[in-house]
Amino acid sequence: MAYIATGTIGFVGGDAPWGIVRGGFFEAAAQAAVLGDLLVVGNGGVPELRLLRRDRTVEGILRWDGSSQPVTGTELQVYRDMWLTDFDGPERVMMEKQFDATPVADRFAVFDDLRVDRDSRLWIRAFSRPGADSHLWWVIDFSRQVVRTISLPLTMEWKDANGEQLLVVERDDLDVEYVRVYNMLTSGW
Repeated sequence: MAYIATGTIGFVGGDAPWGIVRGGFFEAAAQAAVLGDLLVVGNGGVPELRLLRRDRTVEGILRWDGSSQPVTGTELQVYRDMWLTDFDGPERVMMEKQFDATPVADRFAVFDDLRVDRDSRLWIRAFSRPGADSHLWWVIDFSRQVVRTISLPLTMEWKDANGEQLLVVERDDLDVEYVRVYNMLTSGW
């Protein structure tokens, strides 16, 4: 068992009929993945992962360059506008109230996803700030060094990878999903 510090969760809205249970915007959240016989865990708030053995001892700590950045009012407004895009009328009013009542973290998370590919490399997705058009992934190999950074458009969802190929799910302009395999050696990433 491991204790992983993560964000908060609570009831937003008091006694209002539109109340909802949720965490704060942009808070770091626990991330975990299995890498061979190791459990890789981190809380997303710092550029650090702990590699734990089955007996709960720490095999190592993986750190990389990256830092948490402050949340600005401009970015919060961009996120609010994005969040409310699909709502109209009374539903929009309710969603505006929910948004405005939800706590906002002082700083963005450093990363918000953690995956292991078929070649046992870690893929760590940097937190994408509001208005970004892509996700940055750090790829870490067996020597526990960042060997590559890959920027994927927000329209691509990482599904799997190996040393040469990246499997993603993409959406077209009609929001139809399709699977695509890219050759990482020739794709310019």
